[in-house]
Amino acid sequence: MMVSYIRSHWNGEQSLARSFWINFFLINVAQNIIMKAYPNLFELFSMWPSFIMALIFYSIYVWGVVGIFRSSAKYSWTNIWRLLVTLCLAFSLFIQIGELYLLIKLFSYAANTTTSF
Repeated sequence: MMVSYIRSHWNGEQSLARSFWINFFLINVAQNIIMKAYPNLFELFSMWPSFIMALIFYSIYVWGVVGIFRSSAKYSWTNIWRLLVTLCLAFSLFIQIGELYLLIKLFSYAANTTTSF
């Protein structure tokens, strides 16, 4: 059941509304709540468990983005919802790339404490 749900989103078979609001927005809000509730979450563990957690978070993010883009492909570019969702995703990708860069710097700093930011 869960595998078919994950696959249907990945393939863009779900509605654009469900793809965006449930599979992307709510999941990202939940991830942000976890990160805000435990601001030192990555520091609590050694480097490898933290790396695995970051990999899981970013994998879920990529799954959400890909499913939304594939779902939005069903709509024409004159559809306002496709345009708005695409703009939101572009903004989100811009932020995520910046956060990923900082996370990579953090992991490289943790691996080699002589490296400066």
